[in-house]
Amino acid sequence: MRDRATGLRLAGADPANPIDAEVSFDGTNVTDAAPINILLVRLHDKEWAGLSPDKDGEPVTLNVANWSGQPLGLPGSAVLHEWRCLPKSAIHPWTDYPSLTSEIVRWIARTADPDGVNLIGMLVPQEVGLGIGIQVADLTKSQWPAHLWPLIQPSARAEHLTIPGLDLGWDSLHRGYRVGSR
Repeated sequence: MRDRATGLRLAGADPANPIDAEVSFDGTNVTDAAPINILLVRLHDKEWAGLSPDKDGEPVTLNVANWSGQPLGLPGSAVLHEWRCLPKSAIHPWTDYPSLTSEIVRWIARTADPDGVNLIGMLVPQEVGLGIGIQVADLTKSQWPAHLWPLIQPSARAEHLTIPGLDLGWDSLHRGYRVGSR
């Protein structure tokens, strides 16, 4: 696990659609929650946003296009938290996926700001991503951040990351569900 300060710059902002103004979730002003937390989960050694596992500690600035529909306080400062478990060979053995998934869920829950701005990038097999979703469905509100937006690279040649209109936080995943888990 590694942490480093990171700069965020808003890429491709549309002046006609000012999505970076103040917003409130449950009475908490998200733009006041600084710094923004970027969580990166890495289960292989490929680059993510130009960051390879062998470039630890170098300063980095990420260009981000915010298509979430929510003002997230960009541009601004951020802390990049990375959870990394690289395989000994090309990929992790299938039998390790359940334990890797559980560890990732626990790390996200510990590392994310419960009520702040959390962005997540993942370099994981799709089965692990699905397993994370299944485990999160049974968590309580105190066990998962209220808001968690994916941070994706739309294509290999894209010069920026994108925050899509998808909130993976507890408030969004459990909207409308008042009793028990999903």
